[in-house]
Parts: sequence; structure tokens; C-alpha cells
Amino acid sequence: MSSSDLSVLVLEDDRIFNATLCDFFKDCGYQIVTGVFDVKSAFNALDNNQYDVVILDLHLVGNYGVTFLPLIQNRDVKPLIIVVSGVATESQLMDCYKQGADFILQKPFRLDELHKLISKSQNLNKADACFSLKHNVEGWIELTADSYFGLLERIKNITQILQASNIDNDIQQDITMAIDEIGRNAIEWGNNNNCNKKISLSYALFANEIVFKIEDEGLGFETMCDSDDDLLTKLLKRKQEGKRPGGFGIQMVKQVMDKVVYNKRGNIVLISKTL
Repeated sequence: MSSSDLSVLVLEDDRIFNATLCDFFKDCGYQIVTGVFDVKSAFNALDNNQYDVVILDLHLVGNYGVTFLPLIQNRDVKPLIIVVSGVATESQLMDCYKQGADFILQKPFRLDELHKLISKSQNLNKADACFSLKHNVEGWIELTADSYFGLLERIKNITQILQASNIDNDIQQDITMAIDEIGRNAIEWGNNNNCNKKISLSYALFANEIVFKIEDEGLGFETMCDSDDDLLTKLLKRKQEGKRPGGFGIQMVKQVMDKVVYNKRGNIVLISKTL
């Protein structure tokens, strides 16, 4: 689905920023673009149109941002929900995810970043897609999702949001790349693109280290780095099967992370970075 087929509802009480977002979406060719400033107007718009995307300001006047989220869940077709936020606590942000937000973007952000996020996530809200988040202790989360690449984008977004106020931007980029590569391996190599199988990610932030555990339900992942000949043979086999090349990404992850450790079966990997 191209942007010309998409409709977007912008719920933002800052009128200048609201107009900026609406103008941007119109310039991108979105089919329907509606800007509203309060919850009542948002419901009226939702009753009259079926929107693919809802952009929601977390800090609406009256703090209706979070309370509006679960109300959208009861509609026949759930739109992609992107919350935009200024300053917010970790608990507030995690509450947004639990209440139904698909993604959070913290201000300031680039408008092209918002457009790319929507483009990557158009098929995120499949009726049969499962996603769960546990967050009982600050600095620790556990995520479980079906093997959809769109859900992997959500996992990356959550970990980026958690790191934003605590970790240097260069380290954040390294971690995001590592999660993307390991997560794609878990979906494609581990679970063989079987959407009925789960991937899970656990995250723990310590004073001097950040640790992730990523697990799939497959038979195990072979890292393919025993020898150059072995790697080349397996890369050619992947190409013949019509799959993306593998092996190089793991080497990149090992370059940017301090520890990359697989279990014996090969379906669980621990990665860590010293802060």
C-alpha cells in the first residue's frame, strides 16, 4: 500500500505543529489527512472515516492522550497508532505501549523519520498478530511477538525509547543495528518465517552495562563463521533458496557489541554493551 492509499488522523493540540504534520502528510500524497485538536473532534472524525494511521500527542490538554488509547482499541479496525511525546517518564511511556500505542516518537523528531516508520509498519496490526509487553521494574522489560518484521520494528522502537535518556546516541545506534540483525535472524533463520512462532526479547539496564536476550522457537541458528569457504558455501545456498545473505550481519554485531553469546542449541543469544 502506497502513501496515496493511506489516511491519517492527527490529534495534536499545538495548532502550529498540527498544521505542520498535516501539510507534510499532504505533500507525501496521503489520501485523507485530518487534523483535530481535542478528543471529541477525534471521535467525530473516526466515526466518519476509517483511518489507517492516528498520530496522537501524549500530553494533550487535560492529559487525555493515554486515556484515548484504549478507546481506539474497541473500534472494528484498529489503526496504526503513533504517539508523539516531549518529556515523559519511563513508566508513562511504557503505559502508552500497554494501552495500545504501536510506536512512540519523542520530540524533536524528523518528519521523514515519521514517514519511514509508517511505511515500514503498514501491515503491523494484523488481526491474528500477538504482541505482549511486561514492565514491572524500571530498567527491565520483556517483549514477546509473533514472527512479523513489523512487530520487530515495534520492539526496536521500544528499546530505543527506553535508552533515549540514559545512553549515548552512537551506542543507541549500535544496539538498534544489533537488535535488528539478531531479530531478523530469529524470524527468518530460526522460525523460518513461520508467523505462528514467537520471538522474545528481554532487556535489562544496569549502571555500567545493557544486556539483551533474544530467543526464537526454531531448531537453532548456525552462525556460519567457521571458515571463509564454509561461509561462502552457505551464502550461495541462501541465494539459491531465495533468501537474503546471512553471516555478515552477525560479524557486524560482534564488532559493535562487547559480548555475543549463543546457547548450545542456537536459538537464544545474549548480547551486551558496556556503557
